[in-house]
Amino acid sequence: MRHLLACTAIAPVLAALASADASAETTISTATTAPVKTSTVASGSADDITISSAGSITLTSGAAVTIDSNNDVSNAGTITINDADNVTGILIAPGTSGDITNSGTITLTEDYTAEDEDDDGDTDGAFAEGSNKNGIWVQSGAGHSGDITHSGTISIEGNESAAIRLDGALTGDLATSGTITVVGDNSYGVVANDVTGDVTLRGAISATGENSVGAALLGDVDGALKIQGTIISTGYRYTTRPTDTDILDEDDLLQGGSAVVIAGNVSGGVIFDVPPVASDDDDEDDTDIDDDGLTDSSEGTASVVTYGSAAAVQVGAADTDTVIGAVAADSSGYGLIVNGTIAGYGIYDGVDANGLVIGGLGGNVDIAKGVLVDGTIAAVSYDSNATALRLGSGASAGTIEVSGTIGATGSAEEGTAARGIVIDSGASVDSLVVSGTVAASALDDEDGTAIAILDSSGTVSSLSNTGAISASGGLSNTAIDLSANSSGVTLTQELADEDASAPQIIGDIALGSGNDSVTVSAGTITGDLALAAGDDSVSLSGSSTLTGDTSFGGGSASLTLGRHRGHRGRGRLRQWRRHADAGRHVQPVGRDQQCRRHRRGAGRRHAQRDQHRNHRAELAHRQRHVDHRRYDRRGQ
Repeated sequence: MRHLLACTAIAPVLAALASADASAETTISTATTAPVKTSTVASGSADDITISSAGSITLTSGAAVTIDSNNDVSNAGTITINDADNVTGILIAPGTSGDITNSGTITLTEDYTAEDEDDDGDTDGAFAEGSNKNGIWVQSGAGHSGDITHSGTISIEGNESAAIRLDGALTGDLATSGTITVVGDNSYGVVANDVTGDVTLRGAISATGENSVGAALLGDVDGALKIQGTIISTGYRYTTRPTDTDILDEDDLLQGGSAVVIAGNVSGGVIFDVPPVASDDDDEDDTDIDDDGLTDSSEGTASVVTYGSAAAVQVGAADTDTVIGAVAADSSGYGLIVNGTIAGYGIYDGVDANGLVIGGLGGNVDIAKGVLVDGTIAAVSYDSNATALRLGSGASAGTIEVSGTIGATGSAEEGTAARGIVIDSGASVDSLVVSGTVAASALDDEDGTAIAILDSSGTVSSLSNTGAISASGGLSNTAIDLSANSSGVTLTQELADEDASAPQIIGDIALGSGNDSVTVSAGTITGDLALAAGDDSVSLSGSSTLTGDTSFGGGSASLTLGRHRGHRGRGRLRQWRRHADAGRHVQPVGRDQQCRRHRRGAGRRHAQRDQHRNHRAELAHRQRHVDHRRYDRRGQ
């Protein structure tokens, strides 16, 4: 084995080298201040390079390790370049091959600390002064072949910088499970172009600075994208709102980029995952029960957070279309699965909050089968718009299935809204399936607006609820707005199974001009139900109740009330009377044919009611007469 050994008698690099041809590897096992290249590290010949845990490279400029030949590099030690611009920890030249492994530390920082220059109790100044610093950098040009694996620590202080930057294509896997911290504007924790293998992001990634992004996948990923760690982005100096915000300056309130950007195709799907939970049927000796290629004990929980107005997760690009295939490690067939947490927090006055945004940038985004949310997607603003999940123009997802939680809280100002699921005009979603929770909460009951589900595309034709959909806290609270639909909507609410909690919808419901069908066999609907033009039907059965007004539109209307059902609004009778006065036909439906019998038997029931009233009045008169007679006898 070759070793780099400390020696003061000869030149630094020669002093650190000793050869052992059998292993074909050069090891740096002590401190050196000289850069190394794979092409010349072995006394002028190419060789693999290993920096052991006891080894280190400390420079004042340039690149510490350069891969310019087909060799592996492994760092378990320390690479440090302080207070210098245009520096790189491990530089990979175009057209090379070899695995790159970092289990040690790469530190590219600077001697700069922001201070309170105006003595107002608040730190002032930029986050960083230096620029163009990269921990691991694959240069543009011909791609690199080999896996890149990071399980150590990379710390960067600099603008236009990145912990891991893949400007060239990578033929292999990209995996992180360590810690990445980047401070500086327009920077990245991880930024990658084309990757032919899988991209797996575990551990912790943090990017702080204006427009800085946690992880950006700008090219195509031929494998799968799996996120099982913490990724945070912000431009704020303080992510906890102080009691006194008046002391904050503009440089405290900068807007960062998204925590995660997915701008290219992902053939193997995108999953924000959690560790698997073993069942009684699993082999206790199986260390990978979900068969995802990762040891279960090494898997973490996805927590993707942006503090600021940028979406926590943005999928799509402005100038190219994006296609997301089915998640390879899951049998559901969905292309985008959220088992962990995605959240956007506005924190400060006037700042919107956005969770997951798909499309809306210019290019189309097509997701296999759709989106499955078994975890949490959230958006929380202080007083402004908050949107948890939005599909922008050009986005296409067959189904949005929510077995977890989608929630938005915000809207204390007029003209703002807290919205759970939003489907913009120009997007496309066929159906919504809710067995979990979709909620929107406004923060002001005079100016706020809450909308749990809003489809402006008019493409949603089916909504099934066995969970909870609610909108509350605002002057206007709409649980479901599918009014843009003109082809007809089927809305159902039922028990998931005999042991499940009763489903519920809280807030108003607005359907479109098509032939709509509302069937409720369990649970409650609390809010007004508005059906527009079209031949519409409403059926309540089982233990279900609807508390609120129900209004039909210009087509024929049918209303069925089965056993143990309840309608606690005035809308049904008022609507029937309006239809009867206009001479419209009201469809006779149900076991008792309520509508027809109501119309045919109205006179008979009125006569019977008058007869009963007269009978009760006569009985009351007789009772008063008897009471007077008893009083007279007592008086005598």
